[in-house]
Amino acid sequence: MAQEIALITGASSGIGEAFAKRLARDGRHLALVARRGDRLQALASDIERAHGVTAHAIPMDLTKPGNVASVGAFAPGPYMATYCATKAFVLSFSEAIAAELRTTGVKVLCVCPGFTRTAFQDNAAVDASAVPNFAWMSADDVADQAVRAVGHGPVLVNGFMNGVMARMMRVMPHALTSRMTESMLKQKTA
Repeated sequence: MAQEIALITGASSGIGEAFAKRLARDGRHLALVARRGDRLQALASDIERAHGVTAHAIPMDLTKPGNVASVGAFAPGPYMATYCATKAFVLSFSEAIAAELRTTGVKVLCVCPGFTRTAFQDNAAVDASAVPNFAWMSADDVADQAVRAVGHGPVLVNGFMNGVMARMMRVMPHALTSRMTESMLKQKTA
């Protein structure tokens, strides 16, 4: 059975620590994220002892770049439903934050690569062998394009073909894009 877990960033001190302690008192399980791993682990241990909940310490600097969307953000993705839905969230969130921060000097870039040759394919539960070779990009190409695109708009769809596909998927009915995606991807069999 799935557990509800509250994610708290900046949890090693200040308001984040206060939120962690307050939610633990209510019996919430926690995922605590902050840069200072030693303080974070100490807080997690204290909370578990005091409140009998699970508190996962995740030492991480959230200011470092690395959050990425996908061309999958533009359409439902059979056999990758959660992945595509998550990427759609990243895309929508990034566009909204970019609008909010437009006058602050902060630049937001949501990177939406298409099929990219990485270890992802080895771990994914789908077979992408029907995707033509010309549609694939290298991770280096994706990164290079992203670096060049910073400051030129909130969304980068990597690669010409991916850009065409993304524009089409924004105007096509979701039922059609679902079938199109399903034709390229198959569920992996054991």
